[in-house]
Amino acid sequence: MRTSQMLLLVVAFLVLASDAVTKASAAIEGNPCVSSIIPSPKPCDNKSCNKACIDYVMWSGGHGECVVEGCKCQYCIKMDAI
Repeated sequence: MRTSQMLLLVVAFLVLASDAVTKASAAIEGNPCVSSIIPSPKPCDNKSCNKACIDYVMWSGGHGECVVEGCKCQYCIKMDAI
């Protein structure tokens, strides 16, 4: 029983550690990244979705791709130092 408890503890630590890495990698240079479903021409294709995303965020830092829900636009918000 002791070995199985230790194994569960190790698995729990691995899950927590991978979650922290995922959250850290979701930002670019400390700037938070967000994604949202935006309107795009139907049917969705990745080229038109990517252009719609760039137009939506009004700069070329956005990236759009088609998903089941529609056009998913991901972009990172530039946070200027105070």
